[in-house]
Amino acid sequence: MAMSTVHAQALELAAKRPGASATPPSQRDFGYLAEVAFGEWGKRIIAITTAMELWLAVVTFLVMSGINAQGLLGMDEPHAVAFCTAITALLVFIPLRVYAYVSLASLVALCVASTAYLIDLFQMNEWNWPLFSAPLGVGDVFRAYGLIIFCFAGHPCFPALHQSMSDRTKWEPCVTFSFLVAAGYYVCLGLLAFLALGTNMHAVFTADMSGSGVLRRVTIAAFAVKIQLTAPVLLRVVLTCLRVWPEGVEEELPLTSFVPTALIVVFTGFSACVLASHLAALASLCGAFLVNLTSVILPILIYMKLESLVPSARTTAFKVKLGLCWAAAALGAVAGLAGTAMAVRDLLHRPVSLGVGS
Repeated sequence: MAMSTVHAQALELAAKRPGASATPPSQRDFGYLAEVAFGEWGKRIIAITTAMELWLAVVTFLVMSGINAQGLLGMDEPHAVAFCTAITALLVFIPLRVYAYVSLASLVALCVASTAYLIDLFQMNEWNWPLFSAPLGVGDVFRAYGLIIFCFAGHPCFPALHQSMSDRTKWEPCVTFSFLVAAGYYVCLGLLAFLALGTNMHAVFTADMSGSGVLRRVTIAAFAVKIQLTAPVLLRVVLTCLRVWPEGVEEELPLTSFVPTALIVVFTGFSACVLASHLAALASLCGAFLVNLTSVILPILIYMKLESLVPSARTTAFKVKLGLCWAAAALGAVAGLAGTAMAVRDLLHRPVSLGVGS
């Protein structure tokens, strides 16, 4: 929520720069802020980092979808992930105007899955109450940091969303409410699953549901629908960022024009199959390394650079605010480096059984 305020204030500072009126609000996105602050190279860094974040998120989603759906598909993990990749590749071709309605279907699927899962939890004969103890190593704290921040990705969209609002004074209340709802959902569902299943739960907690009853099938199917409706949107953005998706072309294209797209999709699916047994480490890597960059460190650096470019009174409150920004950036850097190191270590050595919801 604090980062949403940073984005809003950065946009206000950018609007005060000479020539800012030449850029329409619809084009004042995250890349625009980076370009105003650091020039063309700043915009390129944002574009590359965001594309990497979204690509790794797609890989994580495909792994999550495959592991979640393998029970229904009757396949092992790699084959289930490959199947989900094929479905995602087909859904990429759905027109964007149709995807405007997909978010509603995704939300309905998430609500159905969560409700069915909670009902199944409360029907368990006995909960495996975990024994609360201190972590065996400080590395688990940084692993958890990566997982938590992965769940709250999407901050690069904030500037564009802020500029598209008809009443921007309602930005902070809207973002605060949305994040509180998301936090409540993740905390309640994750905590209940942890209390019911204990410390030996799988990375995708639908794998721990007992039996093969209706509730289990409904939960898995609904989560699969939710993930499969999300992954193609991210994959299409990745293809667009890499300039291999023919946006805005109306005439019929030869099949050879889709060869780069096909190669990237195949590479993405292959990566997901190879990393299928490391879901928690994969999500932690994406969160600690890339989401941490685009959601914590880079927004703060852009804001502080814009503050130095726009003349303003250096009051005590201003100095305190800058001090807090430096502290947040330093904390994000330390947690990001440590979390990335832990995630890479886990990817190279062994799967980590930290819980990641479907």
